[in-house]
Amino acid sequence: MWYHKKKKFLDGIEKCLKLSDNEFEQLVDKINEIYKASEDDLSALQEVQIKNDSISNDEKVLILKTIYYLIQRFNIFILSPIKLQSDLNNLGFTSEKSQILGKIYSEISRPLITNVDMNTSTDEEVNWQIKTTLSEPANQKCKILKAHITLKNKNQKIVFDDLIHSELTNLFDKIEIIQSELDNLNK
Repeated sequence: MWYHKKKKFLDGIEKCLKLSDNEFEQLVDKINEIYKASEDDLSALQEVQIKNDSISNDEKVLILKTIYYLIQRFNIFILSPIKLQSDLNNLGFTSEKSQILGKIYSEISRPLITNVDMNTSTDEEVNWQIKTTLSEPANQKCKILKAHITLKNKNQKIVFDDLIHSELTNLFDKIEIIQSELDNLNK
């Protein structure tokens, strides 16, 4: 399943239905642009304004996060348009709103499908090493741990040079998310 059917997500869909189709389309387009600009930065969503007085601020935040979640999932999964339309209708979206999301999905999935069609290389070697470096001479009591990671395959060498703890954690979190998604596909 390409989405997680949780209460908050379903509540967000219900709130999305309060928007007119025109408002919804403009919102989806804005959020898609934000996602393209920075995939991990939810703070940019705060700039998006929903001009509908019948919706509370909490509901507006939920709508923004719901649409962002859908776009995020569209960037991960490759679905047939019929399956997507069916799933969106089953989630409660009207056919008009499903078509709006379908349009965004087709825009997103085109490059994904192109990339899948290309030959992918296999990883041959993963090297890693952890080293400790001292900070500036004035602060030599404070050690900064850094990891140096090199990934190699047949065609190229990808290096994540000197990652600090937070960067390394972020990298591994993303790898775990990808692994979880792959595991879910195999079920």
